[in-house]
Amino acid sequence: MKELLKLTKNGSKVPYLTFSLAENKTLMFNWNGFLDVENIIKSHEQSLDLIKKHNVTKLVEDVRKFSGPFSKANDWFIKTYAPAVVKMGVTKTAVILNDNVFTQLSVNDLKENPEFKAIGLLYKVFNSEEDANEWLHETSTQSV
Repeated sequence: MKELLKLTKNGSKVPYLTFSLAENKTLMFNWNGFLDVENIIKSHEQSLDLIKKHNVTKLVEDVRKFSGPFSKANDWFIKTYAPAVVKMGVTKTAVILNDNVFTQLSVNDLKENPEFKAIGLLYKVFNSEEDANEWLHETSTQSV
């Protein structure tokens, strides 16, 4: 896995997000700590350049070290981000969840939104990186 970019908050030495490029044109988001909606959106906007530059077709959002809700960003994901990544050729997104109830609720709100489902981006939630990678690299396009 090749590390592409680390993002940190002002005054912090610990990155809140590391982007890495994995095999089979997969961009990995490794989140760390509590983030506000503004930084979540800004980070995803930055990912668009990486997706385009590296011809990414799959995304992994590892939120096991993330805390807090991000439901207020879901409308932006549905209206702006998901259509943009689909247009660039992204077909699947795997989310590796943690035990934080607010993060889980935010992910499920997005996953179950009918508008989001209609975009055509396959989106599935996992408890382990191994399960996420297995699904991402299946040749089938079935989503559960």
